[in-house]
Amino acid sequence: MKRTRLYTAFLGGKKPAGVPGWPNAPFDPEIARREWMARLTEEHGDEFEFTGGDLVPCREDGTCSVGGYVAEPLPCRGPAAFDDLPEHVREGVRAADGVLVVALCIPGCSCEFGILATGKPTVVVNNPYGGDGLFLHANRFVKRNRLRAVLVSSSDPADTRSALHLLSVVRRMRETRILDYMDAVSEWGLRPGEEADVREVFGTEVVLRPGAELLEHAAGVSEAATRRLVEKWIGGAAEVVEPTEETVTEAARTYLALRRAMDEVGATCVTTDCLNYVYRDRFPGYPCLAFFELMDEGLMGVCEADVFSALTNLLGLYLTGAPGFVSDPAIDTAGNRVIYAHCVCARNMLPGEPPAPYVLRSHAECGEGVSVRVEARSGLPMTTVKLHPVDRKLALHKGVVVGNVDVDWACRTKIAVEVPDAQALLDGFNVECDFGWHRVSFYGDLTRDFRRLATLYGLSVVENS
Repeated sequence: MKRTRLYTAFLGGKKPAGVPGWPNAPFDPEIARREWMARLTEEHGDEFEFTGGDLVPCREDGTCSVGGYVAEPLPCRGPAAFDDLPEHVREGVRAADGVLVVALCIPGCSCEFGILATGKPTVVVNNPYGGDGLFLHANRFVKRNRLRAVLVSSSDPADTRSALHLLSVVRRMRETRILDYMDAVSEWGLRPGEEADVREVFGTEVVLRPGAELLEHAAGVSEAATRRLVEKWIGGAAEVVEPTEETVTEAARTYLALRRAMDEVGATCVTTDCLNYVYRDRFPGYPCLAFFELMDEGLMGVCEADVFSALTNLLGLYLTGAPGFVSDPAIDTAGNRVIYAHCVCARNMLPGEPPAPYVLRSHAECGEGVSVRVEARSGLPMTTVKLHPVDRKLALHKGVVVGNVDVDWACRTKIAVEVPDAQALLDGFNVECDFGWHRVSFYGDLTRDFRRLATLYGLSVVENS
């Protein structure tokens, strides 16, 4: 597995050994930083490569002072904020995927905070009972200046690990390529030029392709490979209700065509304007089973050319190791719940758990094609999210799974989630920002993680439940 490179720096170099301060006078920052580097590698070296390890120096012109912490907004940030840093520090930060800053001890000084303003995604960790004063000043500095940094002050190494993992998520999003089959502007699809916003915020490349190319790929798929998939899907299903073997065969050809297209452009995610392709352009098969299979493989497939939902699902996949559920929410204020409904659902949404059983059904809205119904596990928390890269916002709410709905209305998989206030969710739905109808749900209470990711990306969070 590729490791995430973190440039590591330590605050508190103003305190030499023998000088009073936290944690005590004998404390030697030089020895402590070496011990921290060794411990970081031992505890987290499987996921991260820690470079640097410098004590951030004070300005050479002597204009800083002990305890002179910055309180006012920054005059500059990003590359311009590198000016007060030595050249080797600047180069180390530029070459890294993210920055880890440890508030080591006090006293400290304001010029040390420049490394927090470089624009790189940053995690600031407190050395308990040592750097607390400096760390809390850094917290104020980060919040007042709206810097892309999250802060951790905990005696549990797992809390540091979870925060650092967010920097791996950011790296993987930057290295991801999404293949988008869309011929005309659709309800969920990108508007012209929005792929540039996606690239600017997440570093993720969107590759646009016409549907005719997908038809060409489908025409050349192996019949033997198609047959193996049909047998696998039908044989693995708990039940096959409406779909015929011919319908499942069409879905298998669609999967093989998409897989070939993804391999050709190096994409790990694909989304298609599926409803328009099937209804308007008479494509032979829905891609629901194809997306189901891709998610089983650790890749990503998302409906209706919805790149924003694809981004959201990828963000959660990299965060948790499991895909989410892209859905059309139906709000029921009488039951204080939301029913998340769609015709594609992964069976591996719980990491480390056996895959959930699935049933092959037709599409309820038209009675044709093949879709997948997967039942959620009741009693577990669920976090629901949606990104809007153009407006720089993230929608967020949470609830608890309370059951599954199985009626022949709406999409086949319908997960019922009790939320804190369904009326508040309804009242605020898409009012502050038009996130579209789709939302993406993940098992677990991930609200803190998504808020922190929003901070690292410079997004504002919209919560209305």
